[in-house]
Amino acid sequence: MAMATALGKVLADWASGVAEKDLDFPVTHLRPIPFHFLRKPAVTAMIAWSRLKDKPG
Repeated sequence: MAMATALGKVLADWASGVAEKDLDFPVTHLRPIPFHFLRKPAVTAMIAWSRLKDKPG
């Protein structure tokens, strides 16, 4: 909760036109998450694997 409150002030300052270098929190560019494109196939494979393990037999 404290981080959200602190960032709210920083975002308000940034929206008001305060320069990025003068903000209390560093502003960085977004970076892609490595292998994010494999998220859906990996989840599907893990579900199939779990169902296979759960089969009686």
